[in-house]
Amino acid sequence: MRKKYDPWGLSLAFDPFLPLSVEPDLQVCRYTTFCAKFQLEYAEFLRAVSSDGFTLRRGRQYIILYNDASYIPEARKRFTLAHELGHYVLRHTHDGAAEEDEAYCFARNLLAPRRLALEHGIDYADYPRVFGISHAAARMCASLDK
Repeated sequence: MRKKYDPWGLSLAFDPFLPLSVEPDLQVCRYTTFCAKFQLEYAEFLRAVSSDGFTLRRGRQYIILYNDASYIPEARKRFTLAHELGHYVLRHTHDGAAEEDEAYCFARNLLAPRRLALEHGIDYADYPRVFGISHAAARMCASLDK
């Protein structure tokens, strides 16, 4: 995924919006846009779905919906989008613990690959700044090496 959308390796902080904007069978939609389009009450909608994001599938078409609220940090939105992108790339067809674990693994490796960290001498404490991920995501990456 990184090689496809950043073949020269120009950025350590991968932009998950790149593949979301060009894949033909994938769409992305903000919660606020979805609620407005279908005349849904935002608070009710939020109680019924994940507070961060989720993926809808119909045949080969995927729609990633994510919470675009201003109180959610951009790093968390990026991780949510990368996680949901993992469901798309891995072609998950149902929700289960194994699929969630795979999507988390995909997101971690897309946004903060250990290989790049080692090549550039990046310490876990610097992951949030360098890779544009949250401290919680950096801790997730750090726990894999122990």
